[in-house]
Amino acid sequence: MAHEFLARQQLTTVFGDPGSSELPFLTGLPDGFRYVLGLHEGAVVGMADGYAQASGRPALVSLPSAAGSGNALGALTNAVASRTPYWSSWPVSRCGRPSARRPTSPTWTPRP
Repeated sequence: MAHEFLARQQLTTVFGDPGSSELPFLTGLPDGFRYVLGLHEGAVVGMADGYAQASGRPALVSLPSAAGSGNALGALTNAVASRTPYWSSWPVSRCGRPSARRPTSPTWTPRP
């Protein structure tokens, strides 16, 4: 269900530093999706920011909840200051669907 929604939104490039909560989402990653692995949450957000700015296409950032969100804050601030076209950061629940709670990070929309 989450994969179908993301494909309809053209969010098929996923940047991430997977934790155990992302494994169900990644296990079912269908053909047509590309996963870009980073080894630190700040680097992952930076890669997604650069990709979105250079390509003008949306990029999805999959971060572990809790400490992973905190590690990404510096890069999130840079993305806001750069007015990144669009990207989203959200926690994934254990069942592989977007968490029922609010995202830990805001979503930015296209440049005016």
